[in-house]
Amino acid sequence: MSEEVCPVCGKKTGGRTPCPHCLTDTSRRIRLTWVWLACALLAALGAAALVMHSRASVEEPTSISEIDPWMDYSYGWVEGTVTSGPLYGRNYISFSVCDFSSDDLERSTVEVRAYSPVSEELLASGAVPRVGDRVKVFGQMRVSSEKDKMITVSLAGDLRITPSEPVSSSPSAILRRSDLLFRRVTVEGTVTGMRATGSAYVYYLSDGTGEVQLYVPKGLEAYVERGPLGVEALDRVRVSGGGSAYKGTPQLNIARVSAIAVIGRENVQRGVLARLRAKK
Repeated sequence: MSEEVCPVCGKKTGGRTPCPHCLTDTSRRIRLTWVWLACALLAALGAAALVMHSRASVEEPTSISEIDPWMDYSYGWVEGTVTSGPLYGRNYISFSVCDFSSDDLERSTVEVRAYSPVSEELLASGAVPRVGDRVKVFGQMRVSSEKDKMITVSLAGDLRITPSEPVSSSPSAILRRSDLLFRRVTVEGTVTGMRATGSAYVYYLSDGTGEVQLYVPKGLEAYVERGPLGVEALDRVRVSGGGSAYKGTPQLNIARVSAIAVIGRENVQRGVLARLRAKK
C-alpha cells in the first residue's frame, strides 16, 4: 500500500485522492508548490531591490555627463554646483545642478525636483539651495536624452547643501567678470526698470556704469511669499544672489524675497524718471 501522507492532516492516504480522512485534494500540491516558489521569487526580488538601493546610497556620485537614457528610472547620487533657480511651482521646487564633467554644460547639467510634501519640508527648514551652493543629491533619474535629465528627490535628507559665502561685487563687474558666473555675490545698485515675462519679473539693476538683470520667478511671489516683491524703479537695493546667465546674458537669481533689501531711493530729474519708467 502506498505510504503517501496527506500534507494537511498528516495521515496516510493509501494513494487515494481526495484524502479519505480530511477530503483534501492532494493533487493540488503541485499548484501550491508553484505559489510558494512565486512568493519566494518575489521576496528575493524585493530583497535585491533593497540591496541595490542601499548600495546606491553609499556609492560615489555619478558623473552627470555620463547619465544616459539607459539609466532612466534608476536611482543614484549626483554632486555639483547649483547654476540656476530655484523655481517654485504649486507643489514643487526645482533647480539646476552642474558638475562641469563635460565641456558641453548641457550634458553636465541635471534638473533637480522636489515635490510636495518634500518641497514644503525644505521650505520650512530653509534648506532650499541657491545659485553657487554645492549640493549632493540622491533620487530617481528620468532621462530623455543626454541633454535632458531630471532627478527627483523623495526625502528631504537626500538633499545635502554646502552653502557658499557671497563675495562683494557690482552690476558692472558681473557683466565683465566670467569668474563670478555661478558664484554667490552681494551687489548694490538702483532699480532702473522692470518687465514681466511669462514666468518671472525681470528687474534692471544699475551701478551707473553697468546694468544687470535681476530674475524673480513669479512662483516665488505666488506660492512662497504670497505677496508682491515691493520694489520700485529708483529704489536703491542691496541684493544677495547668484550669478547666472540666460542665453548668454548675465543675471542674478534669488531664492527668497529677503535676499533684496531696499536701502534708499534715488532723486532724479523728471525727464530721466520718464525714461526709466518707459523700460517697463
